[in-house]
Amino acid sequence: MDNFTYCTPTRYVFGRGVELKAGEEAVNSGMKKALVVYGGGSAVRSGLLKKVTDCLSAAGVEFVELGGVQPIRSTLSSTKASTSAAVRESTLS
Repeated sequence: MDNFTYCTPTRYVFGRGVELKAGEEAVNSGMKKALVVYGGGSAVRSGLLKKVTDCLSAAGVEFVELGGVQPIRSTLSSTKASTSAAVRESTLS
């Protein structure tokens, strides 16, 4: 095996009302476009998706929604779908 370095910086923000900081967090991370991934309809029914996308829009961050992502048993197909969406929308750099 060849030597390599792999870095996956991830920032997790938990707590009440933090969805209202989605735009601010995205801008502070240098994002100009985001891929918003969610599962079934609960994110839509609860209003969470709208709060997050409204915050992204208000911060000037473009976004693409990818809904209907399945639980872990369908991870490979979900990964392929999200990668395709990201490439199609040029969210990966």
